[in-house]
Amino acid sequence: MSINEFDNKKLNPFSSFPQDNQQKLSPFDKILDKCQGKIIEGFADSIAILKQEKYIYLNQAHLDLFGYTEKELLGQSWRSLYNKKEIKRLEEEALPVVWKKGFWRGETLALRKNGVEFWQEISLKIIDKETVICHCRDISERKIMEKDLSRSHDLLSIIENAQSQFIANVDKELLFDNLLDNLLILTGSEYGFISEVKYNPQGIVELDEGYMKTQGKPYIKVHAITNIAWDEETIRLYEATKERGMEFHNLKNLFGAVINTEKPVISHNPTTDPRSGGLPNGHPVLYSFLGLPFHSQGELLGMVGIANREGGYNEELVEYLQPFVSVCSNIIDSYRSEKRRQESEKKLKNSQLAFKQQESFIRSLYKICSSGKLNFKQKLQGIFALGRKTFNFDVGMLTKIEDKYCHVIEWQTSEKYRKQFNQEISVNYSH
Repeated sequence: MSINEFDNKKLNPFSSFPQDNQQKLSPFDKILDKCQGKIIEGFADSIAILKQEKYIYLNQAHLDLFGYTEKELLGQSWRSLYNKKEIKRLEEEALPVVWKKGFWRGETLALRKNGVEFWQEISLKIIDKETVICHCRDISERKIMEKDLSRSHDLLSIIENAQSQFIANVDKELLFDNLLDNLLILTGSEYGFISEVKYNPQGIVELDEGYMKTQGKPYIKVHAITNIAWDEETIRLYEATKERGMEFHNLKNLFGAVINTEKPVISHNPTTDPRSGGLPNGHPVLYSFLGLPFHSQGELLGMVGIANREGGYNEELVEYLQPFVSVCSNIIDSYRSEKRRQESEKKLKNSQLAFKQQESFIRSLYKICSSGKLNFKQKLQGIFALGRKTFNFDVGMLTKIEDKYCHVIEWQTSEKYRKQFNQEISVNYSH
């Protein structure tokens, strides 16, 4: 039914004038009232009118929005444009409000003729006890923007939280555990791990194209991993290695491809992927995999691996997660720098301590040797005592070699070895 038919039947809900007063309208008002139908018909937003919950009028924008012809929708229930879940929600949330307050506005997930769902903003207003006017607008792009904004906010929150924990000197493994948990939630993945690349000095130089040209064979040390232990042996392995961190030296697999190529790896079927090294018996099935390397100043520091996301992984997600892998890179780089600083401080302290000990030893040695109150034997015993204490030796001895014989001139030992040493000395002297 066209909007003009409403006019002819005196059912035009768009008229701004009561029907009883139609004859009293001025020429200008009559022209305005007549134009309203054409205005509504050409309106950019979709307009529909329902009587007893069935369509009795739809403008062209409404038909274009859902992909139907007027003939296909006239007389049909509004429920034909929504899935069962959305129908139930509208019946419980929207309709009671409409009939009670006369108006409702909200967002709904509608269904086009081709089966594609889309978000729309919808307004419902009662005309009379049986008639409702529906005004709706496609907000798919806005919802995408809102989703992107929400995802960006979620990612920013994860990054800020990790940075705060790092500044607060939270335990490293706890920090990475939190990062991994948030990453799995953010991406809708089942499993994952965050690891650091290290090198075995007994390795060989890899010169193949696409592989790193680094001395030493790479392996990964895991800082956080999903517990996917599936039998007693793997449970024991997980518990035993959780504290010190799991290490994977076999890189003939998907995460090895990430390390070797230093590029993101996406696999939509890990089971048949030629880069995969297979899975141990009993290991949970992998349906999809994404591995992301992270660097610092051109150096590969580690990688993030996640698996089993509904719908798989894509380049868009790789780009979206770059700030996350940058945080992982910064944290590991900072821990490495802190470790180097601590090692440098330790070496400096040890060097200073050794210098003080050496200085003290030389002063004590000079004091013994320059003493005028000690005879030669006493000085020798003092030197032995000083040497054993300084260098933590049990025995001090002065010998003289003549021809083929070694003569013990003076010796000193701790109480622990004195009896045994006396026996050995007596044996030597007997010859």
